[in-house]
Amino acid sequence: MAMSPHIPHNPTYQTPYRPDQTAFVFAPPVRPLFLHNFTVTHSITGVPIQGAQCVIYEGLHGQGDADSAFTDSQGKAGFNAEWFRPMSWSVSKEGYVNQGENEMGTQINVALVPTVVKYTTLIYAGRGGLTDPTGEVISSPDFTLTVKAIPLSGFTFSHWIFKGLNAGSQNPGVFVIDRNALSIYAVFTDLPPPNGDGNGNGDGNGQAPVTQRIHVFNKVFLKATSYEFRKYMRESIIDIDTNLLVNAKVEYTVKYTNGSVGAEGAWIDLNDSQIVFESLKKGEAKTGSVDVTSKIRKASTFTIKVESSLGNWSEVMYDVWLVLGFSEEPAEPPGPAPFDWQQWLADNAWWIAPTGGAVLLGGAALMLMRPQIPQIIVVGK
Repeated sequence: MAMSPHIPHNPTYQTPYRPDQTAFVFAPPVRPLFLHNFTVTHSITGVPIQGAQCVIYEGLHGQGDADSAFTDSQGKAGFNAEWFRPMSWSVSKEGYVNQGENEMGTQINVALVPTVVKYTTLIYAGRGGLTDPTGEVISSPDFTLTVKAIPLSGFTFSHWIFKGLNAGSQNPGVFVIDRNALSIYAVFTDLPPPNGDGNGNGDGNGQAPVTQRIHVFNKVFLKATSYEFRKYMRESIIDIDTNLLVNAKVEYTVKYTNGSVGAEGAWIDLNDSQIVFESLKKGEAKTGSVDVTSKIRKASTFTIKVESSLGNWSEVMYDVWLVLGFSEEPAEPPGPAPFDWQQWLADNAWWIAPTGGAVLLGGAALMLMRPQIPQIIVVGK
């Protein structure tokens, strides 16, 4: 019995042997196109997913030669498989569970399941300002984060540093968070002298030729606990020559940084008279200035305070400058008064325990609690 010629199996795209041909003679290779179209969506929302990587493989289980493409804004990607006949596929994107199968088809619909992927970005400011929000912020991939730069008195916002590069001066800044978004840094620069040219010369408009800026409260975080009700801090500036004084103003930035209530107040007093009150929501910062020329004395005392109620607590940040303008350079420049222990003890009497008329308080503790000396900047001479 005559046996028919054996038809050899060929896994490639060459046309296999046909019985009417001479044995083991093959037709010229032909590379037919195998079209495979992927549509990738979010498994919960059904929204198309852009940027998902679709891969087709020559072998099963993602083995062998491969070809890949990324989905467009409609969640679609397509292949003309002309070099190998694909046997399996996979789809992946950061923030989603990878998917893959051994069954191919012309139309492959994939619903990716999101995973819990979060990125931590540190937001902070350089000298002369604040950011809102600030500190560590946890975001999902591709989250759009808006950050506001808040310059303190005497400074102006310059630019952002994002992913190690200058990201421009738009304020608020808008940033798309990914695995490389490790930090967002706000850069601030000093404002030019407010009066005169910095060399002791006025500008011809009646402004003071000599200006002195005194940093009365330098980013002081004042906290009132649930049992304190009200917390004070005072600083006195002395030797102010009121005979030479042309103008005076207070520039301030206040921020309700943290607390157990949704809103808080910020108070600034000058010589026991209120000059500033700001109502703040939690996390909110406000800046402003107020003319205090008529209130300035040879020795002027500034007070900041924060209040709380029973069972609640609040923390407010104060950054306060006193700007003094003189007609000429004072013989003795103004500056901070020596530390007033008596006033400090009166303000903090609630936590100092008297025993038999004697105050039990360690010297080391007193030094730790003592406020810092204000910074003084002379602009003109």
